[in-house]
Amino acid sequence: MQNLARIILESFLFEKKTLSVAELQKIQPIQKEKSPVFITVRDGETIVGSTGRIYPAHDNLGEELINNVILLTSDPRFQPYIDNPEKTRKLIYRVDTFHDQDRRILHHPDELESEQEGMILLCQKQEKVGIILPHMFKSALSGEEVYHHLIKKINLDMAHLGKGDVILYGVKTQIFEDNI
Repeated sequence: MQNLARIILESFLFEKKTLSVAELQKIQPIQKEKSPVFITVRDGETIVGSTGRIYPAHDNLGEELINNVILLTSDPRFQPYIDNPEKTRKLIYRVDTFHDQDRRILHHPDELESEQEGMILLCQKQEKVGIILPHMFKSALSGEEVYHHLIKKINLDMAHLGKGDVILYGVKTQIFEDNI
């Protein structure tokens, strides 16, 4: 999957072409399931772009992957790579997918199985969603620490929230990443 993400991005940047699912299927078979996809791109240890949805917007994994890779180019951290596409050749790719059965409601952040799960935070009152995928930190963090990272990441105003205004999920993903 990470190799397909690389091919999609390089085709988009170098050839100004958006690949189709049929073209991707010729390179590598893709399951036809409907599933959320997250893409994280790093330059060394620095994340230079990430995108994804907690609910899929497309009918199959291939369309979701293509759409999210293209959306990656609108991440402000990715601008230097648009200005100089040659720099994209050294990037490290990670693609995460999951299914509904891989997500569970957490009643408290410390219910997170921090070794295997990431965390999704939903706050409809402030129209904010954040996710930290499994294994994104070098060392294991407690559920409470992941929760506080998420609050900071999405700039959630905790002063104006009640007990039921935030919904937390633990999520296990299937990870496809470049070997470093």
